[in-house]
Amino acid sequence: MARVLIIGILVSIAAACGRPSPAFRKIGVVEGYYGKPWTHEARLDMVRFMGRAGFTHYIYAPKDDPYHRARWREPYPEPILAQFRELVATADSAGITLVFAVSPGLNIVYSDSADVGILHRKLLDMRDIGFREAALFLDDVPDLLQHPADKARFADLAAAHVHLVNAIRDGLDLMVCPTTYTSAWGDPRYVEAMSRGIGEEIPLFWTGRDVAPSSIPLSDVRHTRLRTRGPLYLWDNFPVNDFETWRPLLGALKGRDPKLPKMVDAIFANPMESVYLSMIPLRTVARYARNPHDYDPEEALEEAIRFVLGEVYADSVRPYVHAYAAAGWEDHLFTGIYAPGTPIDSNRVDSLLGSWRTLPAYADPLARRWMADLAPYMVRTTADWRSLADSPRKTKTVTDGQMVRFPGGYWTVASDGDSLSIRVKVVGTATSAPIVIVLTPSSDPARRWLTPQDLLIRYDPVSGTLETGHLALTEFSARGISDIRLNRISSFFATFWKPDATPQARMTAGVIRIGKPESDRFRLNVMVSGQYQAAEPGMFGNPWTYPIWEPKP
Repeated sequence: MARVLIIGILVSIAAACGRPSPAFRKIGVVEGYYGKPWTHEARLDMVRFMGRAGFTHYIYAPKDDPYHRARWREPYPEPILAQFRELVATADSAGITLVFAVSPGLNIVYSDSADVGILHRKLLDMRDIGFREAALFLDDVPDLLQHPADKARFADLAAAHVHLVNAIRDGLDLMVCPTTYTSAWGDPRYVEAMSRGIGEEIPLFWTGRDVAPSSIPLSDVRHTRLRTRGPLYLWDNFPVNDFETWRPLLGALKGRDPKLPKMVDAIFANPMESVYLSMIPLRTVARYARNPHDYDPEEALEEAIRFVLGEVYADSVRPYVHAYAAAGWEDHLFTGIYAPGTPIDSNRVDSLLGSWRTLPAYADPLARRWMADLAPYMVRTTADWRSLADSPRKTKTVTDGQMVRFPGGYWTVASDGDSLSIRVKVVGTATSAPIVIVLTPSSDPARRWLTPQDLLIRYDPVSGTLETGHLALTEFSARGISDIRLNRISSFFATFWKPDATPQARMTAGVIRIGKPESDRFRLNVMVSGQYQAAEPGMFGNPWTYPIWEPKP
């Protein structure tokens, strides 16, 4: 009788908890975006929310926390350690396991025992504070050995990373994000060597076939699992918007195969800098992760709105959620403001931008903070919309030989039979800066971003080298990042640059000469490293769409 009673009590407790067993072994949030780290109070709110929403783990890893990344050797000051202790207590109450991550790869000397010892000690100290698990993040760091001592000791980066992991693993429940963390680029042999060297106990992170893929089918995972021995953790770059900061991503998680738990042990969502706006999409992540086979994005989004903000506020915030609900690869109500050539529903835009200022003050603290997170986006969108309305976008044209001025210089393009002559004049410190010229064989104003057909010309005035080539863009990088700036394009070269075996341009007496495109009208732009030069205001999206070159009348 007593045994039956005990069983009945246990069953009742399990039912009362209302938490089905997760399909993934771990369901987490990784604070791993580029941007201002969350405030301490916001982080506490997030951990409390995670406990209610169905998560199991939280990883502390703000990219712009200096003690996490650039200055990882330095210990945290006591006031921050006190905040960590409060975070531990809050997480324990919420049923969330805390993971502390360090990202030393920008400047660590892998062969230096002192560096390795400092790293190990830091992770052990955080363990002693109450972080139950540890993470070593080696993402977004140089993919080649940088220091002479490391080059002398290790055959390659994988050997150095295996050495580092094995040197710090004692006493830690460790997970690792490798340098090659996506199937889009990097060396697959590095992943194989890492997994083989650290063994079957330590999991590796992977983001999918790209950095932020639109979908993750099981077939993509199979290729990665063939290279790894231990557990595989999915680092899902959703709903992070650090690549598209002009808008929040408030929609539901989509495109994740319901069978992923067969090969993926854990899922960690990377949120936005806007902590409270992140809660609605994160709730949909937890819903998917706990029951992938019955997951419906539309139903999950509606439930998430009510879950986060309650029935009282759901109706008033729903229009704003849906306005920003499109994923990074989808258009939405405001896309036309930032992407030239995209239709704009002016009435709907005016209505939504006008109505949010008339909303009453919310009594619920969480609802107030959610609206406070939304306000900067609404203010920026409203200002950009008004600017566009006051000065309608027109397709800028540059005629043969016309001078195009920009801060620090000018450029001209003149035709000469079947060739073009491009002259770039700069002054000051820019005279030694590399120059990038982009020629797009299209004058379509709706075209948003670079394609592999666009010809890129790179000239380094210091070395005198001139080369031409194209960018072999992945799904993510070709998506049309709407807040990109011309001076960022240089960072794409290390990953996507494919040089021509035979250059299509030559330098003669300070003038770059290339073959003229078949079309009489084409787009062309010039970037001087460190200078932002475009034909439209920076607030508007993709500057690569302008200007259009055309011959003289």
